[in-house]
Amino acid sequence: MTTAHSAPRDNSDKPVIWTVSVTRLFELFRDISLEFDHLATITPIQLGFEKAVTYIRKKLATERCDAIIAAGSNGAYLKSRLSIPVILIKPSGFDVLQALAKAGKLTSSIGIVTYQETIPALLA
Repeated sequence: MTTAHSAPRDNSDKPVIWTVSVTRLFELFRDISLEFDHLATITPIQLGFEKAVTYIRKKLATERCDAIIAAGSNGAYLKSRLSIPVILIKPSGFDVLQALAKAGKLTSSIGIVTYQETIPALLA
């Protein structure tokens, strides 16, 4: 017996999510989207700020999108200018420590730039 929960989803029934990033986060979005392909149609967009807004508005004229996922100042910019939901993601302390460890293998001079707030894990 097949339940509604285990039945394969029709592609037209899956949520459509666009991920937007101008940084290496684009690659992470692309890699993660493969994991969730069976649950949602996820399209990575490697543009930022006004170029992303223009592209998304044009794309929305002919395509469906249920939500956009973005980060930082780019995400805030998109959220203030688009009529569809923009979900802002923030790096965790673990994400930052992992990036610092990786960067520390390449150089001893490392800087961190954040948008609007300090990452709490860096204050501890």
